Amino acid sequence: MIAKIEGLLKLVVSNLPKVGKAKLPLWVIIVFATLYLSLPLLFIIAWIDDWKTTGKPDLVMLDTFTKTSAGTTTVIAFLATYLVDKDRNGIPDTLEKEETK
Repeated sequence: MIAKIEGLLKLVVSNLPKVGKAKLPLWVIIVFATLYLSLPLLFIIAWIDDWKTTGKPDLVMLDTFTKTSAGTTTVIAFLATYLVDKDRNGIPDTLEKEETK
């Protein structure tokens, strides 16, 4: 199983385009957002596995995760502001404004 995951990661990394210095901030934000947004999927998979292993669902854990996930709206809104690149130079407009100050 680990070999399959390792092979998949190598395939993904080999197909990533070369990132120049100008586009690096945008790529870092996209990777972070992708990893952050994949956490609920990983939790659900682990929760279902725990349910299958123990024979009963852990509803308290699911409820706690649901309540804490409600706060992620702020994080998503924060990341969305950093994904705006109107001049398409690879540097988010928010970071360009900070440099000019």
